[in-house]
Amino acid sequence: MTTHTSLSLLVLTLLAAPAQTPLEWSPPPGAELAADHRVQWKLEFEGAAIQIMGEDQDPADFIEGYDEDAFSRDIELAFAARDSELRLPLGDTADGPLSFVREYGEFTVDGETPDMAEGLTEGARVLFRRDGDDGWERRLLAAGDDATDSKAGEPLESLSALAEDLGFRHLVPGEAVEAGATWRVYLSGQDLFDLVAGGLDAAGAPTIAAGLGAEDDERELLGRLGEFLDVLAEGATVDCTLVSVEADDDGRELARIGLALEHEGTLELSQYFTDTVKFDDGSGEGRTPEVEAEMAVSYSGTGELTWDLAAGCFAAFELTVEFEAELDVDLAADFDAFTFEIHADLDWTGELTHTAEGSAQ
Repeated sequence: MTTHTSLSLLVLTLLAAPAQTPLEWSPPPGAELAADHRVQWKLEFEGAAIQIMGEDQDPADFIEGYDEDAFSRDIELAFAARDSELRLPLGDTADGPLSFVREYGEFTVDGETPDMAEGLTEGARVLFRRDGDDGWERRLLAAGDDATDSKAGEPLESLSALAEDLGFRHLVPGEAVEAGATWRVYLSGQDLFDLVAGGLDAAGAPTIAAGLGAEDDERELLGRLGEFLDVLAEGATVDCTLVSVEADDDGRELARIGLALEHEGTLELSQYFTDTVKFDDGSGEGRTPEVEAEMAVSYSGTGELTWDLAAGCFAAFELTVEFEAELDVDLAADFDAFTFEIHADLDWTGELTHTAEGSAQ
C-alpha cells in the first residue's frame, strides 16, 4: 500500500510540474543555416540651437547645407546568407561553431550593392574560422557571381565588414525554462549591432561606407562605430520572456520569446570636433578651438524572437526601437583681444525596425 501511494504521489508530482522548454543553440550535424535580414532606420532631425558669444543665431548661417531634410535619413538594409560545413565544439555549443562556410546572398543598402570588390558579391563563399576567443579569421573561398576582381584563397581587408552573425543565439538561455520565465541578457557593442544590423561587423562599417561612396570624414567617424557601440551598450540589457510554445502549420514546435530593452548612454566626441573644426585666424592654417562635445543617446524597444526547438536555431525575429539623440557642443578659441565662444545643440529622434527569417535544413 505504501509503495502504491508513493508511486501515485510521484506521478502526480511529475504531472503537476511546469513543462520545461529547452532553449539553446544546437543545430543538428550537417545542417545548413539560412538567414534573411531586413532593417530600416528612420532618423528625423528635430532642429538646432546655436549661440555665439551668448547671442542666438540662425543655424543656416553657420552650418553648411543646414536643412532639416538634409540632416534626416532613411536607410534600408537587406542581407541574406547561408551557412554550411559547421564544425561544432564538443559538449556546450552556446558559443557557436568553431568554423563554417558562408555563402552570401543579397546585400544592399538603400537598394544599392556596396562596391566592396575583391570578389565579395552575391554568391561569394567565405570561410570563417575562430581566431582566439572572440576573433575570426575570414578567407574568401570563391568569388561571387558578378565579381570582377577575384582573389579567392586570400584573407581580404574587405571581409572585416562581415560578422559571424550570432543568429540571435545570445538571446536564449542555453537551458530549459518554463513558460513565463524571464531572463536578462547583457549586451556587448557587437551584440547591440547584431540586434540592429544582423550579419555585419561594426568594425567593417567604414569599408561598407567606402563602397557606397561616402566622404572621408564620414568614414572616419564610422571608424569609431565599434567604440561608440561599446559605450552605448555599457550596462545595456535585453529582458527576455518565454511567452508560449506552439506548433505552426508545418508542425514545427516554436517558442515565442518576448524582448524588451531600454537604455541610455553618452558618447564623448570632443576629440572628433578638435580634429575637424578650425577657426579662421587669418594665418591660412586656422586655429584649433578648445572643444567639449558629447552626444546623449537613449533608446527603448520591444520585439519577439521565434525559436525552432527541433532545429535549435531562430525561425523569426522582429524588433522595433525608438531612440533620441542630443548633441551638445561648446567651442572656444583665444584670440589676442578676446575669447570667441560658440555653443550648439542639435537634436534627433528616430525609429529602427529589424525583421529576420531563419531556418535549418
